[in-house]
Amino acid sequence: MAISAPVAMLLIFLLMLFFFRQLKLILAPMIIAMVSVLCTMGLLIGSGNTLHIMSSMIPIFLMPIAEQSTSMAEGRLQLEINGDQEWILFKIKGDLFTDTVDNHSGGERQNWFTEDEIALRLYRNWSGTEAALYFYDGYWKTPEGMKNDGRVNYPRLLAGYEHELATNLTGGFQYYLEYMEDYDRYSRNLPPQSETKDEYRHLLTLRLTKLLLRQNLKLSLFAYYSPSDNDAHLRPQISYKLTDNWLLVGGANLFYGQSDATFFGQFEENSNAYAGLRYNF
Repeated sequence: MAISAPVAMLLIFLLMLFFFRQLKLILAPMIIAMVSVLCTMGLLIGSGNTLHIMSSMIPIFLMPIAEQSTSMAEGRLQLEINGDQEWILFKIKGDLFTDTVDNHSGGERQNWFTEDEIALRLYRNWSGTEAALYFYDGYWKTPEGMKNDGRVNYPRLLAGYEHELATNLTGGFQYYLEYMEDYDRYSRNLPPQSETKDEYRHLLTLRLTKLLLRQNLKLSLFAYYSPSDNDAHLRPQISYKLTDNWLLVGGANLFYGQSDATFFGQFEENSNAYAGLRYNF
């Protein structure tokens, strides 16, 4: 273990250096990982516990955990609620994107927490019903929807409900609202002859799933409809489990829209059908 632990730390250091390409960014998590290992092992020995084959492996498991929890700690906010870390992965991608933009533009960050990205998810279950609140403050990854500083200006609302309508029949409904801030400025700066988006975009979704033949046959329909854009997307699918390993799948993607400028309308000429055979092992 006297050889394995340093080798593991060296490997983590090289991987982080390869991915982040900034030595100053990975020094802090490396130091924290080393201090964590020394303190843990020191307390273990100091408290009179005997080192055995399992406890000697603590450094190998502790270093990756310390690296993961602190690799993006410099100037960034991380918050964990009920053990959910999904938003952390999303936020890290945003931070890397911002660093890339800065590097290509030749500029450097002047002030922390003015170019940051913060994502938050609060959720709770009440008797089988889950309510969640999402918050994101950061950057859009495409030019659409950016302010001059690149920040997102689309507050959103999502509400949904799912219920077993009958035996082996499940239905789900969602309502999605997207609001464009500074809509007057957006309208004034549109090029001539351009399609104008709505200030509020509404989207309704319906999902129906039916299981038949001892749950080996699955029929499903996922439908999207936007009353504000007047466009839609239908995703019917049928799958049949031939064996425990083989699955036969078929379906379609059907698009409709009165305008080529709407989200689903732009794909109206790309409606398609597909079939596949999957092997799971």
